[in-house]
Amino acid sequence: MSWPNNEQRAKIYDNITADAKPSFYFFAMVVLSCTVATYGLLSNSTAVIIGAMLIAPLIGPILGGAIALTSNNNDLLKTSIKAEVLGAFTAVLLAVILTLILPGSHITAEVLSRTKPTIVDLVIALASGVAGTYAMCVKPQSATLPGVAIATALMPPLCVVGIGLAKQDFNIVTGAFLLFLANMIAINVAAIAMFELAGFSRESCQGGVCKASDEKKTAYRLLYPVVLLIV
Repeated sequence: MSWPNNEQRAKIYDNITADAKPSFYFFAMVVLSCTVATYGLLSNSTAVIIGAMLIAPLIGPILGGAIALTSNNNDLLKTSIKAEVLGAFTAVLLAVILTLILPGSHITAEVLSRTKPTIVDLVIALASGVAGTYAMCVKPQSATLPGVAIATALMPPLCVVGIGLAKQDFNIVTGAFLLFLANMIAINVAAIAMFELAGFSRESCQGGVCKASDEKKTAYRLLYPVVLLIV
């Protein structure tokens, strides 16, 4: 198993940091992927929903949060959380609006299939998170990450939350949000494990300055997402 060296880790770190920011590009992709996913769900089209998963950018801030926790980077952690929360809120709000303006929209089988998360969904998210992060660390140019986006399906559950709110069906809202939350936490835990193995916890970075990491502090911070996953 070949893990990245210091130079490669720095490059991976920079790439993940760039993707974790709430930039104009990030929100543009959220809007576009949410639009495609919402109408794919309402038209009961699996192919359209898969297309929306491919362009959804929500996995970027999740990986940013994972590497921030691993390397004790508070600034990156705050940026990643901000991007994920704002991106999720934007997706839900847009899905509500799109559902309300679509005449005759109704709850489809594709919508209902994302309202009852199971342990299988959690295992899929964990395995996908491990695969995507490992590929990113070992072969940064790999095409694995889009497959992770499809397998874990972060955008469709958020759109189902919006659809449920528009239809005032709170069973749909809670089920879909739980699926999104479970997928997000599972990817985060899997990514943390891979980043830990790849050596990203050896340094603590703040404001572009890196120093030896406090291993005890890192261990405590890594405990939080694992506890959430178990819950």
